[in-house]
Amino acid sequence: MKISRSEAVVHQADPAVRIEALYNEPGFGFDVAIGSLDGHHPRVRNRASDRAYFVLSGSFTIHVGEADHHVSPHDLVVVPKGVPHGLDGKGEYIVITAPRFLPENEDIVAK
Repeated sequence: MKISRSEAVVHQADPAVRIEALYNEPGFGFDVAIGSLDGHHPRVRNRASDRAYFVLSGSFTIHVGEADHHVSPHDLVVVPKGVPHGLDGKGEYIVITAPRFLPENEDIVAK
């Protein structure tokens, strides 16, 4: 199966984050999306899924638990399920979520 970025389902996750869902099919154990960050994405905790962020462009900070990771293109940050994480800055990244992202598994958390 081949999927082009032009086929992605696009939605605004919050004022600072635009998500292009490339692949999120029932029956598969993961999903893939492209995120565009311009500002602050609040900390969230996913109760069911691990997540990996691969930076495509820009620079920003990914907060994972108590650690702050300053990232730039070609950096990878892995977030285990249950760990609060958020983003600040401007850039574009690929996010892989496994098992696949379901909104009901994610909560916004205070810092």
